[in-house]
Parts: sequence; structure tokens; C-alpha cells
Amino acid sequence: MSPETNEKENYPWYTLVEPTSTFKQGDIVKACPLIDPSSILEGKGEKTVNYYESDSIILSQSCDLEHGHLEIVLVSPLYPLEEFKIDKPYYKSSDGKEELRRRYLPGYFLLNECNITGFISKFRVVDFHNVYGIPFNYITRLAKTQGQRLRLLPPYRESLAQEFAKFFARVGYPVDIPEFATKKTASIAGTLTKPWKKC
Repeated sequence: MSPETNEKENYPWYTLVEPTSTFKQGDIVKACPLIDPSSILEGKGEKTVNYYESDSIILSQSCDLEHGHLEIVLVSPLYPLEEFKIDKPYYKSSDGKEELRRRYLPGYFLLNECNITGFISKFRVVDFHNVYGIPFNYITRLAKTQGQRLRLLPPYRESLAQEFAKFFARVGYPVDIPEFATKKTASIAGTLTKPWKKC
């Protein structure tokens, strides 16, 4: 057995949990309804709200979920990489996909493929630009009707939390430090820099 195969077995990305299990950050809820509130701005009186369904990953902190401290659970829809590339053509390129894989791009997080029977999926993208709030009681009832669900495991769950926090903690300088290198030079340097595999 090669070291790479052994690491894949020792550090899987996902596991399955029962529908009654307490939510954790990184749980994936299938066909989660996401509401478009813009529809209620039109007309008067009784209104219809538009929504769409998408597999979504929970972003709220596990400790808040476990202790019932939340009325609203934050989720982000998951986009299959092949669909994501249609809307954002840059990610069709090898450079774009590699930057996504290395987590160089604030606002996005690439999930690995899943090979668990019944939950097979290709690469999927978490888009932190699109975050929705789902009532805790509702998403709990929804999950119980869906059977087992996928759960993102450490250290990938902590990496998801870190990237989410980094995205919302960004600070834009009114006056930035001038660049030391051209974009072309920076791009070359980036391709030569390999990310750490372990801490």
C-alpha cells in the first residue's frame, strides 16, 4: 500500500451520520430550499415567495448548533465544479482550477469528490458570496426526512471554517502598499509554491 493510499484511508473527507444526529458545521443537507426575497417586493397584499432547492453545507459553528443557541442556521449552496465553470469561465483553465484547489481565492472552497455509495459526487464548490439563513427547527425537520447525510470531517471542516472566516474578515485598504512584482511574475511564483500537506 502506497503512503498516498494510506493517507486517503486515514483522513477521509466525509462520513455518514444518522438523520437524528445533532448538526455540525460541514453537514450537507440535500435539496435545501433557498428563498429569493426579491419576489416579495412586487405588488401588494398576499405575496408568493420564490425559492430553489440546492444541496447546501452548514456554515454555522458546531458549538452553537449542539447547544441550540441558534434560531437561524447559515448555509451555502454547493455548485458542481462543471456547472460552476459555465458561469465563471476562468475556472475552466488549469490555472483557475489549481488556484481553487490551493485555496488562493477568497470566497470559494473546493470540496473533494465523494465515493460513498448513495452519495457519489464530483468536485463541488462552496460559494461564500451566497449565504442563506434557514430556521433551525425547519432544517432539523427537513434533515430527519432525508435519511443519512454527509458530514465533512476534520481537518477539512476546520479548513472550511477558516476560509469562511477569512472571507468575511477581509479589510480593504484605502491606500495599499504598491506591488513588488508584476501579475505575470506573481503568477509564476504562485505555480512554484507548493501548499503544505501537513501541519
